[in-house]
Amino acid sequence: MTSIESSIKETIQRILISSGEPLSTSDLVVDLIYDYIRMNANEIRSQLSTRLPELRDLLIICRNQPFRLIRIVKYYRTMCNSSFFKTIGLTVNINEQFSNWLRLHKLFNQLSIPSPNNVNFWQTFNSCLNQMYCKLNKGRLLRLSRIDSKLANESIDEFLSFNRLRQSASFINLTRSRNYQKFLYWFHDCLILLAYLLNGDVLDIIDMVLFNRQKLHINLSSPITPIEIKQVLCIFTNVLYPRKSTLLSL
Repeated sequence: MTSIESSIKETIQRILISSGEPLSTSDLVVDLIYDYIRMNANEIRSQLSTRLPELRDLLIICRNQPFRLIRIVKYYRTMCNSSFFKTIGLTVNINEQFSNWLRLHKLFNQLSIPSPNNVNFWQTFNSCLNQMYCKLNKGRLLRLSRIDSKLANESIDEFLSFNRLRQSASFINLTRSRNYQKFLYWFHDCLILLAYLLNGDVLDIIDMVLFNRQKLHINLSSPITPIEIKQVLCIFTNVLYPRKSTLLSL
């Protein structure tokens, strides 16, 4: 296992645990999610016009992917909130971030890409994508409820430990310190944004699993199984992010 592969799998494991999974997460579940994220990453890389992608490149790549367009807008909206930067230990110029927010919307117009802020946004896409987005929103609420249930009987020390784990359960952490050069190998520029998008891809898997469980009246607190992951990935790779290129090696 390579160093970057180990770091990414460890992050996936942290995301699972911080979503209510037991500390002893299934290696097969982690491997399945890792392969999916690696394919998503390579799919993005294969469509980049240069080795140093910019926001324009990402918008073009995601123009037919409403979930990622929504996340990009959410990311830049968050960037305008100074409290976010205190959380991840960065010092930024808020005026500059507001300028980036305006630049984002200017690019939406220039590239004729539907903006998530537009009331007619979902009319641009297949109705099944909107339906899936609604399911994922319900799954997200179930994930939050699952976390609350897990913490209900925890001690203060256990709660604080879990909170620290949640803060570290993000690919964004791979863009900092000694991990930066390793993760830079994948993406170069727009690093944190891409890490944010891939983090969302993992949470989408968990949320869809939980949505399916509620529909089938399956206990939400039990560990996620490889079969559940495979069922969700089958839908995602055929409907959400259809594959346009073969898998590239890291």
